[in-house]
Amino acid sequence: MKKYLSVLAAAVILSLNGCSKDDNSAESNNYNLSGTWRVTTEIDLDGTKHNITDDGVSRVVITDSVYSSTSYRGIVISSKYTVKDTSVVIGSTRYNQLMIFKNAPLKGDDAYFNASANRITMYFLKDTPSAYTAIYTRVK
Repeated sequence: MKKYLSVLAAAVILSLNGCSKDDNSAESNNYNLSGTWRVTTEIDLDGTKHNITDDGVSRVVITDSVYSSTSYRGIVISSKYTVKDTSVVIGSTRYNQLMIFKNAPLKGDDAYFNASANRITMYFLKDTPSAYTAIYTRVK
């Protein structure tokens, strides 16, 4: 009987050991960024919020490796990027990922971000102390 209980205990321990935090996709921060987004809010370092009206032109298009932004003037800037998992607290917000831009004009304008299915919050670093937060919502 002891032998069976030992085998049962070992099986339970091994089955629990096989699970890891990575197995729970609900806790993952790796959302699909691909799509068309628009900036809905910009927040200055002093906390001043600027709600951005939808002009129907200003958009950010993100693919698996390219970030492209079109301004209301029709000016397009784009850069290849990579994403690095990280954890940093800025103000009262914890950011879980860093978007690293590879090409001018965005090279060096890296951004910490959090993403969900329909929202991205990005903290742009380049122009510190003029750094700012931008909140995007998915258009499509």
